Amino acid sequence: MTRDELVALVARICNGEDTEDHALLRQAQDATPNGEISDLIYWSKRPMTPEEIVDEALKRGEEWRRIQL
Repeated sequence: MTRDELVALVARICNGEDTEDHALLRQAQDATPNGEISDLIYWSKRPMTPEEIVDEALKRGEEWRRIQL
């Protein structure tokens, strides 16, 4: 999934388009392993745009992978 596709997906989640089974959220989580994207979407300490959420999740995922090496 590209960054732009992920941003569009997160925007849909933020706009309340996710269904009860949270299929969109699962897709976002699968695209950003260890990025804690659900925390960024639902419980961030400050309001964030979908772009900021994606960038932070990608950054967290990369930092986690670097630590694992």
